[in-house]
Amino acid sequence: MKIFFAGAHDGSNTDALLKYCGHHRLGDECYTFGHESFDVVFTNNGRLVEGVPGRLKINTQHGNLFLGDTRPEPQYGINLALAASESEKAMMVGNGYRSQDVWVTGQPRTDLLHKAVQDYSVRVKYLESAGMDVAKPTILYAPTYSRQAFGGGHKLFFASSTNEICDKNTMMSLLQLCDSLNCNLIIRMHKYIKREYQGHLLPHYLQDLLNTWSDVNIDIHDNEMYPDSIPVLVASDILITDFSSIAADFLALDREIVFIDPQPEWQYTDKWHAVKDDREGMGFVCKDYQTLHTRLVEIVYGRLSTFPARRQAMREKYQPLFDGKCCERVFNAVMDRVNG
Repeated sequence: MKIFFAGAHDGSNTDALLKYCGHHRLGDECYTFGHESFDVVFTNNGRLVEGVPGRLKINTQHGNLFLGDTRPEPQYGINLALAASESEKAMMVGNGYRSQDVWVTGQPRTDLLHKAVQDYSVRVKYLESAGMDVAKPTILYAPTYSRQAFGGGHKLFFASSTNEICDKNTMMSLLQLCDSLNCNLIIRMHKYIKREYQGHLLPHYLQDLLNTWSDVNIDIHDNEMYPDSIPVLVASDILITDFSSIAADFLALDREIVFIDPQPEWQYTDKWHAVKDDREGMGFVCKDYQTLHTRLVEIVYGRLSTFPARRQAMREKYQPLFDGKCCERVFNAVMDRVNG
């Protein structure tokens, strides 16, 4: 059986399947590039396999469908897709997929997360390589990206106009808070933000601020150079985000999530309405910096935690198959289809 993997960057669903396939010797030949005929083609982007013939062409998904916006790509010959849950499958069917063409297997990439979270050395290695104290709580700030609201779509750190892209005073307040709480801070910007800054991770005046702030252990994670988010997630205790799909990955770890409300222009989009109500079940929603400050203090000092029943309901909706066996389910389904 010839298997072709396209877009298998570290930590992706396709990468997890490639590693599983190689480890279990499921394919006679495995390729990461090429243009010949294949029995199975895995990709997270139909454009990568345009013109590549394959009996089964499977959309592995870019990440968790936190926003439910993935649609069929028949123009690239994609005829199957993977879903993390039944609710995710329902989103995809609502977007045009046929029910029988969506396999509920869980996210393959969470197998890598499931393995890493059981290995404490993964956390230690990442924090030590970033010059951070392993014993301190670690806060991860990871916004999403949009062209409408450049820089993450929320009003705390990045504004909605490219003429005013950063609230320096707010970032200073966050640094002071991390100092007072004795926390590490990881800032993980979306890879497209680096492109907006012409190769820089942050605007120069914010980078200068962080460079001179010696009282907080800070790591600016380069998501374009190091796309694998799994060590970052495992190393972090608290996530601050807006409505990035990274929240669904962090949810699998059953750790605290603090959401920031996005800019008003995002609150009229279909993506926003698809997820806004679920955030209350996953974690805490903050509409201003003072609320964020209060929530972080309460969480770090152990005075506040998301109601377990609410969070479990969200885990069942977005990550019910976090068991390290997603890749196994995918290949069982492939073999059934190939041999059927």
